[in-house]
Amino acid sequence: MKLRIMYLKIIFILSLAGSLFTAIKIGNFSLSAAITFSALLFPLFFIKTVIQKKTILLIFPFLLYCIYDFSSFFWGPITKSVLQDFTVWTGMLLLFLISSNPSNNLSDNIIKIMDISKYPFLLLLTYFFLKGIDSPATMMLTVLYFSYFLAKFISKRILFFEILIMIYLFMVPIVTGSRIIYISEIIILFIFITFFYGNKYSIKDKFKKIMFITFSTFIILMIAFAFQDKINAVMSKGDAANVGGITVNTSGRTYIWSIVLKSAQNNILFGLGQDGPPEMLKYPKWAHPHNDYLRLLHHNGIIGLVLWLLFFINLLIYLLNRIKYSSNDYYKSYYLFNFIFLFAILIIMITDNPIVYSYIMYPLMILSGSSIALHDIEKKNMIKKDI
Repeated sequence: MKLRIMYLKIIFILSLAGSLFTAIKIGNFSLSAAITFSALLFPLFFIKTVIQKKTILLIFPFLLYCIYDFSSFFWGPITKSVLQDFTVWTGMLLLFLISSNPSNNLSDNIIKIMDISKYPFLLLLTYFFLKGIDSPATMMLTVLYFSYFLAKFISKRILFFEILIMIYLFMVPIVTGSRIIYISEIIILFIFITFFYGNKYSIKDKFKKIMFITFSTFIILMIAFAFQDKINAVMSKGDAANVGGITVNTSGRTYIWSIVLKSAQNNILFGLGQDGPPEMLKYPKWAHPHNDYLRLLHHNGIIGLVLWLLFFINLLIYLLNRIKYSSNDYYKSYYLFNFIFLFAILIIMITDNPIVYSYIMYPLMILSGSSIALHDIEKKNMIKKDI
C-alpha cells in the first residue's frame, strides 16, 4: 500500500473519533491538535504527482482564500484561534489535492471504513445517549453517517438494519440537545428523498417515495412526542428570539451575531483578521460566533466569504453533474454521499462552526478529493469498454 494512501486512511479514521482526542494531552498540546497539524506538515512530502487542471479549477477559490488568509498575519492580530483556523484550512487544501489524484484513490477504502466504523460510533453515541452528554463537535459526525446511509437508501443499496441506524442517528441528537444536527438531518432527508429518489417517470418509485416520506414524518413526530420535554427545553427556553411567531432558544447567539456583524462593518470588504470582536473573544464560550458565515465575514470580509462559498458551490455543481451523468450506480452513490454531506455542512454552518473542526473538514476534503479521483477512474473504464 502506498504511503500516501495509508496516511489518508489514518487521517480519515482518526477524524471519526470527533473531539475525543482533545482530552488526550501531552503538556498543553492535545492529540487532536497533533492530528490537525499533521495534515499541514506531512502532505508536503507526499505531493509527487501532477495536479490536474480540473482539480485546480475546483480548488482555485479556496487556494486564493488560503493565500488571502495567510496575508492577514501581516496586518491582523495573531492569536491561537487565528493560527488554528489557518492550520485547519491549509490542511483541508492539501488533503483535497492529495486525495483528488487517481493514483491515491480512496473511494473503496472510505466505504469500507464507513461500514466498519459505524459500530464503534454507535457505541459512542449510545454512551452520549445514556449519559445525556452534549458534545456538539462530535455529534456533527452523525450527519456524516446519516448522509452515507441516506445515499445508500436513495441508491436502493441499503439494508433494513441500516434504516434503523438512520432513525437512531436522528434520535440521539434530540436527547443530547444538538438542535442543528437533527434539524439538518430532517432537511436533507426530505430534500434528497423528494428530488433524488427513484425514477421520476416510474409510478412505482413515486409510490415508494410518498410512502417513505409519510413513514419518515410519522417516525419524526413519534420521536418528537416521546422527547417533547427535551425539545421544548432546548428550543423555546432561555435566551430566545422570535422566528416567524415562534419563540426559539438561541443560547445567546442572536446577541453575539449582532455584535459580530456590527464589528465586521468596520472593514466589511477585507475583514478584521480574527473570528470576532474582542468583547466576544474574551469569553471562552464565545471564542467563535457560532455562525461560520459571520466568522468568515468578520475574519476575511466579503472577499473571504465569497471565495469560500465559491469553492463549496463549485464542488456542489461538480458533484451534481457526476450524479446526473454517471452511468455506474456505485459511483453515483459515492458522489451522492459526498454531495449530501457537503450540503448538510452548509446548513450546520448557520448556527455552528464546522469549518474549524479538522475532524469534520478533513473527512469532507478527503471524500471530495476522492470523488474527483473516482471520476477519472470512471472515465478510464469507459474508454477501455469502448476499445
